[in-house]
Amino acid sequence: MGRNLGITSEIPMPHDFDSTTASPVDPRLESDQNPNISEMLHQFNEKYFARRLKGYTMRWNSQLKVEYDRCNYHTNTIHVSKGRHESQRRSVLVKTILHETIHAYLDKTGQDRAENSAHSRAFRAEKRRISVHIGEDIDNEEDVDLEIAKKLILVYCCKRCGRRVQRGIDQAPQNEMLPDIQKHKQKCSGTFEKL
Repeated sequence: MGRNLGITSEIPMPHDFDSTTASPVDPRLESDQNPNISEMLHQFNEKYFARRLKGYTMRWNSQLKVEYDRCNYHTNTIHVSKGRHESQRRSVLVKTILHETIHAYLDKTGQDRAENSAHSRAFRAEKRRISVHIGEDIDNEEDVDLEIAKKLILVYCCKRCGRRVQRGIDQAPQNEMLPDIQKHKQKCSGTFEKL
């Protein structure tokens, strides 16, 4: 039951549930609280991507704090943030996995990696295709619990210019860490402090 809906454990379903027409974000699937994300990747690969994601793996990642997930084209790995998905609805996980599997699919079909990462026209076309299949925009964030999401993000503000930067770690941004921070340092000599 629930084949290719991303259901990875036995969950009670109403007698009138039809897995052939159901969406993987159907609210009745929310009781699948400990999903096997590798199995979800396998099922979604079969249902939406014609088994083109061969070689890709999916792993929980406790280091991802700001992002929900990330597709690494060099290692063929989709990293899913453990902290960002804990206590969130299952539908949030499903949609973020589908988002990243689109990146993986386009990588496997030869899409330019820089364009793919920047959500190219091809990415947006695939996103629309998947959104139609599941009956909801995969980038719709209405089901994200913002109070839970905010707990994982620290905000730092420049004391001089007021620029705000989100961080997933308890460390102020420093000029050698990111190009944006280097540019900030060149324009403003202010320092960041946690809000």
